[in-house]
Amino acid sequence: MDTRRIPVPLLAFVLPALALPLGLGLASLWALRLPPVPIADTPAGAAPPTPPDARIYLPLLTPITVTLPDGETRLRIGIGVAISAKGGYALLSRLKDRPEAVQSGLAEAVLRTAEDLGPDAGIEHLRAALPDALRAAINDRLQALGEERAVLEVLITGWARAG
Repeated sequence: MDTRRIPVPLLAFVLPALALPLGLGLASLWALRLPPVPIADTPAGAAPPTPPDARIYLPLLTPITVTLPDGETRLRIGIGVAISAKGGYALLSRLKDRPEAVQSGLAEAVLRTAEDLGPDAGIEHLRAALPDALRAAINDRLQALGEERAVLEVLITGWARAG
């Protein structure tokens, strides 16, 4: 009679290799039997939540180049704007032939913001203050052109500093 025994190193490998898939299968069966989480229904008279305004993000092709009031630091700032998708395409078609009309005055807005912050403010403070100042300047310019104040947000997409 042949009485062979399975070597111990083989058992040390085979038993965990068999136990792991068995354990994962049992755990997945247990997870699948959990009751589903109920979804809260909106009341009959309540309006569904409104999604946030869809926006169009556009880069302004001409960067803003200024020399700051200290006379040594030059900035080249690339910006993009976000306008509402509702009515935004119509605005773009009306302004596509005159982009410089919208962008005029942005360098002055950068200089005005730098002067308002004062000489003690760092360049980081200027960068933090510029989106709001540029949004106001672009919206003022649109209003002067007879358009609505359509810019919702200004994004700084490029920032180069020399000096």
